Amino acid sequence: VAGASGQNLLLTPNRLASTPGTATGNVNFTAQVNGDLITQSLPVSFNLDNHRLIASEIGVPLVDLPGTAWDRLTKTVSIVENFGFATPWTAASDQAWLQVTPSGTGSGALVLTANTAGLTTDQYYEAAVTVTSSDNTITNNEQIRVGLWVGSSVPSAGMTIGNLSGGPLAVVGDPIRPLFYVLEWFSSQVRVINPYTAQELSPISGLPAMSGILSSFATQNGDTLFAWNQVPGAGYHYVPVNLRTRTVGSPIASNKFGTGRVD
Repeated sequence: VAGASGQNLLLTPNRLASTPGTATGNVNFTAQVNGDLITQSLPVSFNLDNHRLIASEIGVPLVDLPGTAWDRLTKTVSIVENFGFATPWTAASDQAWLQVTPSGTGSGALVLTANTAGLTTDQYYEAAVTVTSSDNTITNNEQIRVGLWVGSSVPSAGMTIGNLSGGPLAVVGDPIRPLFYVLEWFSSQVRVINPYTAQELSPISGLPAMSGILSSFATQNGDTLFAWNQVPGAGYHYVPVNLRTRTVGSPIASNKFGTGRVD
């Protein structure tokens, strides 16, 4: 490329000839100045993200409560891909009761619809929706977990949670299940409440001894609950609770707190 001094030079990476990651190189400039050949090398780098499908929500709660205005049997989730291309995608549910939009192109709408005919009442059901692409540059399959509560009625009165050890420090709603998790002062367990039946279920035990839970949050797909607490003599920690297996993992040391999408 030839040009004159003072001109701007536009550098455009070739994404199709690149692989995800960081590529580095040099742009070499030469010029004749008073009969002398002057050279200058300019280092350049190009960061290329993986080409991915991304769902706007990876955890969806649905509910069927006959005779109430609480029904929520359909949900639209946006599917995007991060390069802005017209990338084709297909979606499939692993449960017959959940119908999904079978395919789309580029950024589009994925409609999830539950059919509760034939399902047992007062039961929880769960499905996984997998979104894939025939484009071989896509590096992931996106998965959306869908929970469905099929109820027969709603509680006629409020529920009182008794025997609190110093009071609740955090109440966290499950992103996909019909459950609330109650965490207390000085407790080594997570209490589990179903608000649709006003019943307390078996607790999740095994949290480390703690001086107090400061905050907590659950991952969007309902896989993990994180309790952020102070363990005596050991500082602040995140304690992961696997909501699928109802087991407590090893504390993760941290002096910061944050939320967001965690897969």
